[in-house]
Amino acid sequence: NPAFDASTLDVWAPLLNGGCVVVIEQNDLLSPLNFQRLLLEQSVT
Repeated sequence: NPAFDASTLDVWAPLLNGGCVVVIEQNDLLSPLNFQRLLLEQSVT
């Protein structure tokens, strides 16, 4: 439940400390090569 405080802390704490959200389209998510490319391009750790 997103209204539960502990779950929202897991989302907001990284964003408030300089994190970002990377949105990946379903087609790229289902293609291992595209998924890997996007992770590298966006510097996802």
